[in-house]
Amino acid sequence: MLQRLLRALIETVMENAGARRCCVLLEGDDGLRIEGVGQIEPASVTLLQSTSFEDGESLASSVVMYVARTGEDVVLSNASSEGPFTADPYVRRHGLRSLLCTAIVHHGVLSGVLYLENNLVAGAFTRLRLRLLRQVAVQIASAIENARLYQRLDQARARAEDAALARTNFLRTMSHELRTPLNVVVGYSALIREAVDDGDMGSLVQDAAAIELVSTRLARTFNGILELVRLESGEAVAPRQEVVSLRDALARAGEEVSAVMGKRGNRFVVQVTSDHDDAGAGDVVQTDSGMLHFCLVALLDNAARFTSDGTITARLHRGEEADRAWREIEVEDTGIGIADEDLERIFAAFQQVDGTSTRVHEGAGVSLAVARRFAHLVGGQLTASSELGVGSRFRLRLPVT
Repeated sequence: MLQRLLRALIETVMENAGARRCCVLLEGDDGLRIEGVGQIEPASVTLLQSTSFEDGESLASSVVMYVARTGEDVVLSNASSEGPFTADPYVRRHGLRSLLCTAIVHHGVLSGVLYLENNLVAGAFTRLRLRLLRQVAVQIASAIENARLYQRLDQARARAEDAALARTNFLRTMSHELRTPLNVVVGYSALIREAVDDGDMGSLVQDAAAIELVSTRLARTFNGILELVRLESGEAVAPRQEVVSLRDALARAGEEVSAVMGKRGNRFVVQVTSDHDDAGAGDVVQTDSGMLHFCLVALLDNAARFTSDGTITARLHRGEEADRAWREIEVEDTGIGIADEDLERIFAAFQQVDGTSTRVHEGAGVSLAVARRFAHLVGGQLTASSELGVGSRFRLRLPVT
């Protein structure tokens, strides 16, 4: 809608105002930008390029800035030889003659600027034409605001539809994620009952271990969903400040995911860079231990689930940036990897790289979203890099204090 409006505006103004060239600048989040340009030779209208005008390549930038700042009109019969803008580089470079520039104002607020040139004729823009363009500018401002409103509503509708689709896919995925472990629990419970009847204690231990594994995953899934709901509800979540040993935190997280590591035939290795002391004093940070534990379990569990018969390596790094000391936990796997276009998507709520019900790898698609938000809450950051078929690397960086 805005495109059609701008095209009609430019064509109408050039036809009725005697302009050889017309620029429409609209106010946006980053200031005035050129959104439409029309010219007679060669005949063309270019729309919604959102280009800067301040470099003086497309128009007399000093004129536009003056009109935007003061709200006053500028009408020049021979811009290169009279008036206060003769020194403008664009005016001098093109030997500019007729020039008109007026503000587009809506309810007392600058919406844009209308800029016209005629380099063939001096005095092409009369005061009568200026009055006409002022009236047109009032209508333009109202039409542009309405077009922008429709555009924002359309964007909001599209976002709502995307969010609804994501939640629908998430609920479909969750039904699978919850039903599968519950079916496992039911099945193994029946096997345990048979083992008890048969006196087979070896099978009893194995079946109980299987129930424990799926129950732990189920509890972890519910915990991730509850944390995500809490974060998205707008509830104030203030991290606690506790003294935490990163080596101890890694050991606890590794122990929690050891079962899934073993199930997938993976080996877990912790490496400490040479700049750490043996006593571990350099691995201490002040952070929220619960949020850190969630992040580490999410990263290790994610690595284990997408790696088979491979190695998951956790490395501790330390460094300083802008006089601020930091510690970093890097989790690297030798799994299936992630495509470049999906690297940010894995951190989005209700999103999964493979959200189909026939996917091979289990997971609810919430833990990494929560982990990144927790990382931000404690003043850190969580990033990822990957190569398909080679593996992935996640980096959790935390401030020391």
